[in-house]
Amino acid sequence: MADVTEPERTSPAVGAAGDPRLLGLRCLRCLGALGEDATALRCERCGTAYERGPRSGTIGVGCPEGTFRQELDADVVSVLEPLLDALAPPACTETVIEAHADEAGFEIGNPIWEGRFDLARALPQASGIVLDLGCGFGTSTVALARSARHVLALDPSPARVRLTAARLRAEGLRNATVTHADALRLPVGDALCDLVAVVGVLEWTSFGSTDPLETQRAVLREVARVLRPGGALLLGIENRFGAHYFGGMAEEHVGLPFVSLLPRRLGDAYARLAGRGRVTTYTHSRRALLRLLRDAGLDARLAVALPSYGRPQFVFDEEAFGPAWDFYLRHAYHYSSPARRLVGAVAARSPRAGVVVAPSFFAVARKAAAPDPVPTLVTGTADCRGDIKTIDWSRRELRRRPRLAADEVTTEPLVAGWNGRRWLAAPILGSERRRREIHLLQTVLPLLSRRPRSVDAGAHARSLRAAQEAWERLGGAELAVEGEDAGVVLEHGDFVTGNLVVADDGSVVALDAADEWALPGRDATMLVLDLFGLRAGAKRPAVDLGLQMLAAAAAAGEDAARLAAGLLDEELGLRRDPSRASQLVLVAVLRHYAARGELQGIRPFAERAASGELLRVVQELAHLPGETR
Repeated sequence: MADVTEPERTSPAVGAAGDPRLLGLRCLRCLGALGEDATALRCERCGTAYERGPRSGTIGVGCPEGTFRQELDADVVSVLEPLLDALAPPACTETVIEAHADEAGFEIGNPIWEGRFDLARALPQASGIVLDLGCGFGTSTVALARSARHVLALDPSPARVRLTAARLRAEGLRNATVTHADALRLPVGDALCDLVAVVGVLEWTSFGSTDPLETQRAVLREVARVLRPGGALLLGIENRFGAHYFGGMAEEHVGLPFVSLLPRRLGDAYARLAGRGRVTTYTHSRRALLRLLRDAGLDARLAVALPSYGRPQFVFDEEAFGPAWDFYLRHAYHYSSPARRLVGAVAARSPRAGVVVAPSFFAVARKAAAPDPVPTLVTGTADCRGDIKTIDWSRRELRRRPRLAADEVTTEPLVAGWNGRRWLAAPILGSERRRREIHLLQTVLPLLSRRPRSVDAGAHARSLRAAQEAWERLGGAELAVEGEDAGVVLEHGDFVTGNLVVADDGSVVALDAADEWALPGRDATMLVLDLFGLRAGAKRPAVDLGLQMLAAAAAAGEDAARLAAGLLDEELGLRRDPSRASQLVLVAVLRHYAARGELQGIRPFAERAASGELLRVVQELAHLPGETR
């Protein structure tokens, strides 16, 4: 067991057909182990020699020249690589990269969004030999390595090869070979791979080509060559005729509105007049994409990725459009602005033909076998700490597999109704949204009141210690809570609007409870701040926005603020001792975000607490009458 790292223990220990993981560098032709001699890396099985790659522990084939560039490729990668090298495995590299992006003030985007590859890991072929074509910043390789027997990761960019290898080392994943190579001439043996992932890559393989379509056909023919019979290709790409382009949104690769909607020659002329040169990053319509895959000898079916394959909140087979579309609008679509509420209302009446203008697709294609229906996936928490969630429509069941422990599967009934967050935000009329806020606050009070309570000095002390440690990491001093006692509650732990389901009859069910004994306050505090943060269009819990919106509602004497005050009074004794209640609100927020590894995101809230603004809001809530009109 000396060669098995901690992340490998939390993933399947064997790949397809019960084969053990292949650790260390492997030959791209036969998967033999690579040994090092004076001049090169050489396969101990077939004798193939490889150049040393851009970083120790990587290999090179030829002299590829990557044509896709981002600012992250140079300056950022040069900073991230030594940061990652300083980590002791197993580490969550996604968290480190996000923290650096926040500190440096740039948008990292979907290059580190591990949930982007849940569909790949949900395919049965993901437990075998996987080719990650265009490994980019390593998120795909890391995600796939958690499940695969071995991953062959290729990219023409030396900076991306270095970063991918650095992430694998820091994560403690040794079942991958990172290669500096060209996708147009795959240095991979025939029929070697169970799964090939080409996500956000195909359109870039034709960048600068004199015949983009033929170049993409050649890439797909190479993919078909390296797939085993029954192996699968997972392809992620934008829809050339996506509905958002008709609304004037700029095409992602060229940066011009409407360019993908035009015939190719007109699109070229338009791009040239705009100073962008020819359009060579071809995306495709639904029909053209299927035809392109058939031309390569692959039998494919499509899945819709919403809102995009780059950050997929929801993926479903096009044949499952009916139940999946309804579920998406009730549980995943963000009603975060008047325009989006209007779109949501119209979309609820969309026919199945709406697939034709879906924003992007995942295609699953197989060699010498018809593809199975694409599983329906819901992406909640998108980082490595989240779950891979699949829906079985026939059984009305939701299955969860932790990304770090994919063998720990749990199944639960699919609860009918609306996600609480979407239900609150969906109405076009503001008066209806306020009515729903009041209903939810009235309904959850009995749920929180019924939680078991006890006296446990150890659990009480652990809660305060976790908050104190978090406060110190934010630069705070000693965190004192007045009038301490040992009372604790069996807390839900993530009692936010997104974890509530509102049935059609208005009843509420809470999902995803951690059920741990802790100091009271976290559940009520997070629900209230999340609910009021929705007023500002927040797409996820945002406590700073929530506090500002709650302060405004309290100043206006709104019924929703009165009910929020009553909820916090029940949990924290807000009206008895506002000062202590404000301290417990801060403790609750600190504990919540520290547990989720997102502490840096609440600095503005912490500053408001330190300045006394939090106390002033709590005092104003304490003076609101308890009865609503």
